[in-house]
Amino acid sequence: MIGTRSDRLDRLPRNFPNSVEICFNKFADFTGRAPRAEYWYFYLFNFLAQIFASILDMLLHDLHPLMLGTLQIGKIGTMGILFFLGLFVPNLAVQIRRLHDRNLSGWFALLLIIPLGPLALLVINVLPGTPGPNRFGAPIGTPPRPDIW
Repeated sequence: MIGTRSDRLDRLPRNFPNSVEICFNKFADFTGRAPRAEYWYFYLFNFLAQIFASILDMLLHDLHPLMLGTLQIGKIGTMGILFFLGLFVPNLAVQIRRLHDRNLSGWFALLLIIPLGPLALLVINVLPGTPGPNRFGAPIGTPPRPDIW
């Protein structure tokens, strides 16, 4: 049986560098499962990337007011916007795969756009994945079942 690139990625231990590599290699893969470690390490990477982008924006004096109607709620710069846009699809993909790990539909990611929805997603993302196979596949790290004919 010939292993695929996805099989190789699924066998990697979920530490910080591997999780970032996996999420970028699966940047638009909305199928399968993502264990907690993969999701949270990629979340940490995003947090650090946004801090880096903010520092670059401050150094370049490229901060613009972020307005909500007439209320200024913060400042944002070009690098922050570029990092956000560049990481949007990988973030969405790993969020959906994390929901799949809990045996939930990817449509639950829409909770991000309703009040208190992000809090509900936080709770979901902290909980362990379903043990054993679910409708989205086997848990990551489980060797693939050989087809016996």
